[in-house]
Amino acid sequence: MENMVMLYKYQENAGAGFDEHIESILKRIEQMAVQGMEQSNGDTLKSSFMLTEVMFSIGLDQTQLKIISICISKLYHVIDQQMISLNADILALNNSLKQDQLQLTRENPLVGSIMQKIDIIGAFIKMMYRVFEKVTTKTSFLQAYYEFVASPHLASIFIRVFGIGIQIPNSPNNNSVIGITGLQILDNVINHLKTRSLECINYLLKKKDK
Repeated sequence: MENMVMLYKYQENAGAGFDEHIESILKRIEQMAVQGMEQSNGDTLKSSFMLTEVMFSIGLDQTQLKIISICISKLYHVIDQQMISLNADILALNNSLKQDQLQLTRENPLVGSIMQKIDIIGAFIKMMYRVFEKVTTKTSFLQAYYEFVASPHLASIFIRVFGIGIQIPNSPNNNSVIGITGLQILDNVINHLKTRSLECINYLLKKKDK
């Protein structure tokens, strides 16, 4: 936080060394994301999301492009790894449910792990929505906006979110986009994630139509 105070001071006074300080801070945020990923620490990852979002408050288009290239690109990788791990958990849960559907409980470690990963992915999606709000407020931020619109990594994340689902043996709802497993707490986190992702997509498309 001390570095961020210094950063705003440099920006306000247009002092020399602004670019150097901002790049240093972005690298530290990037390192925090890597640390959170390596240690499987959800709180550290969420902190890196929060700090990345804060950096987009700096009203310079070139600065926002730096944030995308240094921080957001790393967060794409973080979420990709979360998705891979989440899919492995879901596959393991699906296989166990074929043997015993009574294993679909909040106390099941696999269910807990799935919910933790969805929570992290959801925090990233919420951050992106708020970032979209920032970069679509001024025409001078169009470069950053188009970076997001054209990003195959971001598109891949949204697409995979809609593929998240638990397969309940003999359930007619297995092909539904909406999660209907019967375990309400799990259904709620899955459906909330999908709803927030759809809101992000609509936000980008709405801006594009303008």
